[in-house]
Amino acid sequence: MSKQQVVVKLRSVFNEWNELKRSKSRPSSERRERFIASLDRLFDIGVKDESKIELQEDRDFYRSMKEDRKARMSSVDVKWVQKKTKKLKRLQGQKRLKRRSDADIKNIFNKQSLDLHSGFEDMDMQPEPEPKPETEEPG
Repeated sequence: MSKQQVVVKLRSVFNEWNELKRSKSRPSSERRERFIASLDRLFDIGVKDESKIELQEDRDFYRSMKEDRKARMSSVDVKWVQKKTKKLKRLQGQKRLKRRSDADIKNIFNKQSLDLHSGFEDMDMQPEPEPKPETEEPG
């Protein structure tokens, strides 16, 4: 395939994609599925005939790549889980300490505030009566 043919093919795929993008609201799942299948064929760089693959192991690998892949984990990453658990516990402890510290500070201020108010109550905070103006007695 020449470079010019590749450009023409790629432009047609792009135009088809734009048309599908514009018609998102209209139900056209069959057309979308055909488009996706054509992309799979377009980007398939494997051999056309499996029998040309010499080693059986390579043929098996090639077939497995063609099938839907099923990802599996063989085991849990214990170190990662321990690390994340430790970090979570540390963060929870820090939050707990901050809440306790905030509550202690609030209690201290409330206590001092009460102490100040009670101190004023103990003191005679009655305003002194204003001295009566001296009046001259007639005499």
